[in-house]
Amino acid sequence: MNIEFLENIGLTRSEIKVYLSLLELNSASASEIAEKSGIYRKNTYDALNKLIKKGIVSSAKVETKQIFNATNPQRLLDFVELRKKEIQNILPELKSIYKSPPLAEEVTVFKGKEGLKTIFENIIKAKLNYDKFGSGDKFKEFLPYYYPHYQKRKTENEIKCRAIYSKNERNEESVKEFIGEVRFLPKEFIHPSTTIIYGNKVAILIWKENPFGILISSKEVSESYRYYFELLWSSSKA
Repeated sequence: MNIEFLENIGLTRSEIKVYLSLLELNSASASEIAEKSGIYRKNTYDALNKLIKKGIVSSAKVETKQIFNATNPQRLLDFVELRKKEIQNILPELKSIYKSPPLAEEVTVFKGKEGLKTIFENIIKAKLNYDKFGSGDKFKEFLPYYYPHYQKRKTENEIKCRAIYSKNERNEESVKEFIGEVRFLPKEFIHPSTTIIYGNKVAILIWKENPFGILISSKEVSESYRYYFELLWSSSKA
C-alpha cells in the first residue's frame, strides 16, 4: 500500500503502522497491535493516543483490558477537512505577519519531499512554460503518488515544456510518461540533479536520501540558465 498519502495528511510512520495494523485486527489490545505492527509497546501506546486525539481510533474498557478500534477509513476525510479549517482560521494572522521579500532576487531552500512539492506547486501556479534538464527518473521514484497528478495538472493548465535527458534514460518509465517535448544527449550526460527554468526562476532539485530543492528568483540567473539550455537543446536529438 502507498502510505505517502497518509504521511501527507499528517500521520507519522509509527501512527500509520499502528493504524493499518488495527484496521486488519479490527479490535485489539495495545500488546496485540504492537506485535502486529512491530513497534515497541510504549511507542504503540503513544501512537494510539495521538490517533485517538485525531479521531481515527477509539478505545473502550472490556473487562480488565483496554481495547482499541479503528474508525471507518471515511473518517480520514473528516480529519483532512478539520486540518483545512484550522489552517483557514489562522491564515489571516499568518498573512499579517508575512512580509514579502524586499529584494527582486532571492534564494530559497526547500527540504524533504514536501519541500520539493512546494516547488512543483509553484511551477503549476505560475502557469508558465518551462525547460528542464538533468535526471529524468527521480521525480516519480521519490514522489510516486504526486507525480501523475502533477502531469495531469500541467496539461490542464496548458503548460508546455521541453526536457533534455541522458540517452540511457530513454526507456525509463517516468521519461516515457513525461508530457512535453523530449530530446536526448549522449549517455555521458548524467546529472544527479534536475534543473528547471521558468519565468525569472530557476529550480535545482537534488535527489538524495533526504532530497532538497534550491529556488532562485533572478532574471539574470534565469537568462543564463536558459541560454545554457538552448545550447544543449540544439545539440540534442529526439
